[in-house]
Amino acid sequence: MRSILLVLAVFIMTGVFSAAADAQLRSVYTDIYRSCKTIENGNTTVIRRCGGVGGYTLLAGYYDERFDISIVTPAKKEFLQNYKGLIEGKFSDQQSAKAEWRVKMIKGKVVPLALIVRLGVQDDSDVPKETSTLVVSKISGTNICITDKILPGPNQNELARMAADASSTKPCLL
Repeated sequence: MRSILLVLAVFIMTGVFSAAADAQLRSVYTDIYRSCKTIENGNTTVIRRCGGVGGYTLLAGYYDERFDISIVTPAKKEFLQNYKGLIEGKFSDQQSAKAEWRVKMIKGKVVPLALIVRLGVQDDSDVPKETSTLVVSKISGTNICITDKILPGPNQNELARMAADASSTKPCLL
């Protein structure tokens, strides 16, 4: 029994136990409607600046009846996600008020690894029927881009989180 307690004490003192707990992924949300400030409001364009995590922010915008997001790094570099290219020119709207950041703790700091946004896609702007699509973007030190498009179906949210958690090794779709 003493040897087990000694081993446990060594793990805790060396940080091995806490490092394993810190590596666990979790979700943090940005409310696009409540926490964002409108910075541009034109005839066909509306852009909101939103807080984020780990020094990252979002620019959420509507451009000619199509929703898009730019992820802005702490160094202020913007990465437009180009949802329009992903949905092949169809109309889009943000279906959920929240963007989901997949994050982990590294040395006591929150580090974003991916972003999940629910996008409503319409074939025609006059037809209100939308297809609810989850778009996953990876966030890495060198690139931020879309890696997955999760279509409606059973466990759509869980599939998007799994895709987000594995996104660092995936190529960009666009």
